[in-house]
Amino acid sequence: MERILLIKNQLSGNNQTNNKNENSILVENAVFKDKTYKEIKIVTLNNQKSLNALGKSFLNLIYETLLKIDTDDETKVIILTGIGKAFAAGADIKGISKNDYAFVAKNDWDFLPIENISYHMNKPIIAALNGFTFGGGLELALACDIILASDKASLAFPEHKLGLIPGAGGTQRLTRLMGYHKAMEFILTTKNIKLEEAKNFGVINDIVPHDKLIETSISLAIDICKFSLMSIIASKKSMKMALETNLYGGLKAEKYIFQGLFNTEDKKEGVKAFIEKRPPQIKDK
Repeated sequence: MERILLIKNQLSGNNQTNNKNENSILVENAVFKDKTYKEIKIVTLNNQKSLNALGKSFLNLIYETLLKIDTDDETKVIILTGIGKAFAAGADIKGISKNDYAFVAKNDWDFLPIENISYHMNKPIIAALNGFTFGGGLELALACDIILASDKASLAFPEHKLGLIPGAGGTQRLTRLMGYHKAMEFILTTKNIKLEEAKNFGVINDIVPHDKLIETSISLAIDICKFSLMSIIASKKSMKMALETNLYGGLKAEKYIFQGLFNTEDKKEGVKAFIEKRPPQIKDK
């Protein structure tokens, strides 16, 4: 894969990019069957020693990186994954150990980057779960739009072992996906969510052989990229509304988003191409 960007966490105070203790993020153009797809970016969380533990500075770095890619005119789809054995194995426990109630009450934005990823990103994000996906790592995945899990991935909310609860969307999103009773079972017991069960409840989209995870993610991204970026973004916005409002409000929002696409060049080209029985020439405009 063609590496186009390496973002280091400057807060670590370490300039050695190959230091396994350092939080960094790799951003690469996707390569599939010897072809480079600049419209697909693979974002890899890169701290093997901590299993990509999500401390405050690392979360901010993840958000800032995704936001930069999201505003890049070239990119249409983002694939988010982890390096080594983990997608992200949860929060930075050592960091949490230093905090008391007064601190977290005054700084309740510590997990805000995960909320921002869910609500502020226009382009679709595919989470490719390559291994341990626990606590905040699972919450990060649930903030994405499509989730593919390696058959070696492990999913769980272990926060009760720390005397805490999932605090970055876990209690809310898992309940909406699995229903109250099933979500209660996994959050109260902290046991792993079996991948087949997660798929059946819609927590993840599919289970993929480990060595095919990135390849499958890229193939899915290629299928998405065949269509206009304008309609891709519009669909995401409209479907997000379905999660946040009642049916009447969602239908109203959908109508206005639908109508807005009539001003795009890709709508005009798409209709013309359909009538002329030819593939459309997408311009993402």
